[in-house]
Amino acid sequence: MKTSRAAVLLLIILCHPIVGQEICNNTIDDDGDELIDLNDASVKKKIR
Repeated sequence: MKTSRAAVLLLIILCHPIVGQEICNNTIDDDGDELIDLNDASVKKKIR
């Protein structure tokens, strides 16, 4: 039973998308959403 729980947990961890955090002043798309800095909604949320 422990083995199947560990396998499920490992599968969830491996399949979960890794999301980066946008750095708001480096003109690079840090979080992979094809938007940079002030064009990125995640930056706009931080500025408010």
